[in-house]
Amino acid sequence: MVDNYTEFAQKKKLEKRIRQETKATSRVLSKILTFFFSLTFVVALLLGSAIIFHNIYFQSFFVNGQSMYPTLNGNATYSDGTLIGAKQSRGDNGNIVEYGIMDMHQKAIDKINRFDIIIVSYSEFDSKDKIKRVIALPGEEFYFVATSPNQKTNGDLYVRNNSGDDFTFIPQNFGDEDILRSRSYVGSHIPNKNNPKTLQEDEYYVLGDNRSDSNDSASVGPIVYKNIKGVALAVEGTCTLVCQNGVCVAEQIHFHWPRSLKWKNV
Repeated sequence: MVDNYTEFAQKKKLEKRIRQETKATSRVLSKILTFFFSLTFVVALLLGSAIIFHNIYFQSFFVNGQSMYPTLNGNATYSDGTLIGAKQSRGDNGNIVEYGIMDMHQKAIDKINRFDIIIVSYSEFDSKDKIKRVIALPGEEFYFVATSPNQKTNGDLYVRNNSGDDFTFIPQNFGDEDILRSRSYVGSHIPNKNNPKTLQEDEYYVLGDNRSDSNDSASVGPIVYKNIKGVALAVEGTCTLVCQNGVCVAEQIHFHWPRSLKWKNV
């Protein structure tokens, strides 16, 4: 009888301890699950907010053409996967090109710096946006060295310094130097040492990085402030151009880690 009672008491103690340990484990597990649920919720909330802010605050653009090669569309391909390269020789439909985001707010446009990439139209009647790099800013006086294509100094940029006494050489540390040197810097809209150009207070001089295959200020003259649509910030991925009757839209969008386009002097 005593043995049975002792065995019963020990069994009760064991069951009680098991229940306590089970409850403790459950509480720990509950706390862990609550923590991970809360963390997931916060991450999802932040990510959702970032996406909403991104889509409201910025606007997308896609790069149709090779005028900014190799900075933009350096890996662009035709529909069969063949690299396009510096000069496009086939139609647009089915081409895989890059897309990015631009800041269209007045604050960003008012703070454009030399060598920023902007989205612009050449007139108020121009329906096609252009993507170009800012070479000279409002009020500046500047010129290009014009020797012969492919020579070392051909295309060098000089801007009158702040003191107004002389011109300062401005390195163009972007794109491909061979492409920059390859074009002729002679023309009615291309200032030279003997005939420098001074921009008006609302004018910008813009060029494509692919100098020999770009319709820009070298052919149409300076662009004006009111026709600037935005400042390019980053490339975010690739898309497929689907074109009909000369109008292209971006489809089959593939996102990758953003690549900044904001100019950093190096």
